[in-house]
Amino acid sequence: MNIPELFNSLIRLATEHAFLLKGLAFGSLGFFILTPIAAPAILVLMPADFLVRTRQPLGSRPPLKRTGYVLWHIFKNLIGIALMLLGFLLLFLPGQGLLTLFAGTMLADVPGKRALLRRLLGAGGVRPAVERLRMRYRKEPLIYPEESRK
Repeated sequence: MNIPELFNSLIRLATEHAFLLKGLAFGSLGFFILTPIAAPAILVLMPADFLVRTRQPLGSRPPLKRTGYVLWHIFKNLIGIALMLLGFLLLFLPGQGLLTLFAGTMLADVPGKRALLRRLLGAGGVRPAVERLRMRYRKEPLIYPEESRK
């Protein structure tokens, strides 16, 4: 397929699916605006011991709290997975792809999440920036695994 045929195919695709392209454009714009707000909010609201604490077993909770816990985690994981998928799309579309992926990863319960977050948040220039942000909102600094062993 040569360049003019490819261009004509893209034009035809855009005219046939204008509603989808408008939706992607507005969604991308929305996430371009929202993710720079949401990512710092997540970092500020994160408990200081988030990176080192262990989760309570589900069986240790009373039945009523267990049901609410399960429903909350289903909802949180659905939102997290949707944000991760959208973040992946935003890597190729205009928008904040990496921040959206980060927000989705924070919400979803995916294997290796804490190890990934420890590496991301403990990286060179990221860690001081996160700590400055948390100090600005009078939050305790994050506790990293190497600090908890001392």
